Amino acid sequence: MKALRPGIPTRLAAAFLMALPLVPACLVLGPVLGTLAVLGYLGWVFFIWDHMRLLRQRELAAGLRLAMGAGMPLDGVLVPARTNRGAWGWLETAALWAFPFPLYWPLWENRFGFESLKARARELLVGGHGTEVLAMPGLLARDDLFDLRVAGRTKALDSTGNDDDSLSPRLLALVPSLAYPLVVMIMVVMITLFWSILVSPRVERIFTEFGVPLPWLTVMVLEWTRALMSLLLPALALASLALVMAYHETPLRWWMPGLRGVFAPHGRGMILEALGRMLATGMTLDAGATWLLEGGATDGSGGRMLKRLRTAAEQGDPPPEALARAGLVNSAEAAWLGTTIASGRFTAALCELGQSLQALALRRLHRRVTFVGTAGTVLVGLIVGTAVLAIFIPLVDLIGWLTP
Repeated sequence: MKALRPGIPTRLAAAFLMALPLVPACLVLGPVLGTLAVLGYLGWVFFIWDHMRLLRQRELAAGLRLAMGAGMPLDGVLVPARTNRGAWGWLETAALWAFPFPLYWPLWENRFGFESLKARARELLVGGHGTEVLAMPGLLARDDLFDLRVAGRTKALDSTGNDDDSLSPRLLALVPSLAYPLVVMIMVVMITLFWSILVSPRVERIFTEFGVPLPWLTVMVLEWTRALMSLLLPALALASLALVMAYHETPLRWWMPGLRGVFAPHGRGMILEALGRMLATGMTLDAGATWLLEGGATDGSGGRMLKRLRTAAEQGDPPPEALARAGLVNSAEAAWLGTTIASGRFTAALCELGQSLQALALRRLHRRVTFVGTAGTVLVGLIVGTAVLAIFIPLVDLIGWLTP
């Protein structure tokens, strides 16, 4: 089910309006610093927008879960929220006109925002479409969509949902803890670049006239800064592209170092738990894999695993071997699952393994965010101290020479 998508003229207009701040920023700060400042602002705006969208998606998923559990029609949950026209409502509307670019609300949010998406889904439901409208891109987070589809199929809806095992909300909640060292590091880099471009040439000229070499720390920072000038923008572009591809639920996040240990076990765990819950209702393994594939509630890597699982099950492989052949379990997990078949606990063991893998992914996420945040703070301290010393040591030396 496709949602209303902006056309090429709308996208070009939005890109033009987003690029407008580059002109004054580059004139005031220079091309490198101006580009970094604008990209940093737009990146932060995108994070805030995406975080707010996820919160609304989670609220909608909770309402849909309650309605499906009670057997109520879903179109009532999809009624757009009423706009608050009090003082804060008008202030919010005014802010939306320029967030993140001029004319944002009439050009983009009013036509393609979350509330318009809900209205479109409600129209389709009232028009006779089924629950496949919930798979409309942007309406629900992938974890919630997966959980709602499986729970609806197995008649095991829970009003509390699966919040403890959801990865995206945890990830977005932990990102702000990394924002402080990142913002401070960016500010230090920008100040150092400004100093090296505008101030350091004059300092070097003064030292040359006195016939004295610059302090070694200052020379080292200047060399690093010049190297950074030539490599910074390409490195930022490549890193941003990789992070965006990993963030937007592409198969890359299953294989990227640092993300693989979190997203791969979590994705496998969701699929294994869903398969266990469907096997408990009497479905076969190949039928469960087919149903999950048709739902489209998993990304490319999960889809390929399900296709391999379906092929292996159709060829008559035992369930543990079929799961191992698909890449959903490793050899040790397959051997453990094999011991549960004789006791009749295979479906329960499959659910338990899936839940264990999801919990493992969350623990790894917390550990890695804690490590990155701590290491980032220490690195920021070292960079700040080095930059401050490199900037002020020449000034102290000059004052010492000029003071009788």
